[in-house]
Amino acid sequence: MVGRNHPFTRGKAATLAAVAAEPIILTEQDLSRAHMLQIFEKAGLRPTIAHHAGTMETMRSLAANGLGLGLSYTNPRAGTSYDGKAVRQVTIIDAASVEPVLLIRSQDNALSPAAQRLQVLIAAMRFEGSNSDAG
Repeated sequence: MVGRNHPFTRGKAATLAAVAAEPIILTEQDLSRAHMLQIFEKAGLRPTIAHHAGTMETMRSLAANGLGLGLSYTNPRAGTSYDGKAVRQVTIIDAASVEPVLLIRSQDNALSPAAQRLQVLIAAMRFEGSNSDAG
């Protein structure tokens, strides 16, 4: 997540190395924070953590106000933060940043129509920049 005037908004995507060169804003969710940092570590990158935000909306507001680049696996539809500033999403294109989506179910129970649709959607999700078969 970046503010409307951030250079990353000129493109639709950025590399993990380019992101690591920016001040980073992380939400204070232990597993999420540790996981995000592990992605950089595995790539041999050391990002600078500029801010820790208590909530995703605080992170989005900090990013919208140009105080760093917020990291999130979710992509809220709202194009503004709670304070009314524009916030943009930029995809990290490195395959290392992709997470698999798993659908686990019991073979003893038939999928409901809604679950069948979800299964189709999950199968259709593929990260365009990835060489991985994980989806």
